[in-house]
Amino acid sequence: MKLLEVTRLSSKGQVVLPQAIRDKLHLIKGEKFLILGEKDTIIMKRIEMPSLIKAKKLLQLSQAYA
Repeated sequence: MKLLEVTRLSSKGQVVLPQAIRDKLHLIKGEKFLILGEKDTIIMKRIEMPSLIKAKKLLQLSQAYA
């Protein structure tokens, strides 16, 4: 189920993500996002660090080409 919430821009340019959205997406303090803005649309995409398993696989792959 998709959630639809309303928020506003503060005088400092900050936007509060409503609690229901933070809970549903399991967002925590310090999360980082990519922001794309065009015309009247803003898209936020969470930047996720690769898991330890994925990081090990990437390291092994890079060593194979070294």
